[in-house]
Order: sequence, then structure tokens, then C-alpha cells
Amino acid sequence: MENFDIPPIYDPITDKGDGMSDTFQLWLGNFVQNLIGYLTQFGIFVPRIDTTTRDRIRTAENGMIIYNTTLNKMQIFEAGLWKTFTTF
Repeated sequence: MENFDIPPIYDPITDKGDGMSDTFQLWLGNFVQNLIGYLTQFGIFVPRIDTTTRDRIRTAENGMIIYNTTLNKMQIFEAGLWKTFTTF
């Protein structure tokens, strides 16, 4: 398995400026395939934080999802507020 923590060290854009280099395209394709395999087997991991930490997030954007460990509930940031998932 490749080490995807270290992407190729070069500019992925070719000298001609016409898209990704072949090496970077191959690396990216392999990364995506391995990620799909991992998520298929293990699912996703949502950040787990308490309410105090959540309230310190200054750059929350619509669609951000967390697992609130204070409430033991999933929450989503929408229209400037954290909303709690009530049913699944």
C-alpha cells in the first residue's frame, strides 16, 4: 500500500500548463481508489468534540458535521447555528 500522507513532491501541472502530469494523475487515481476501498470497509469518521470546543470554532461553515460528545449526538452547522440530528 502506498503512503498517501506524502503526495508527490513537484508541481502537478505540466510545464505547458495543460493539466495534471501523468505521475500526479496516477498518484491521485490510486489515492481515490484506496480511499473508496477504505470507506467501503470502515465508513467515515466524523470529528468528535465537546460543546465547549465546538463553540470555539470560528470558521464554522454550512454543512460542517461533528459528533458532540457532550450531547452524544450528531450536529450540523446550518444558517449560522449548530443543529442536532434528532432521528436517523
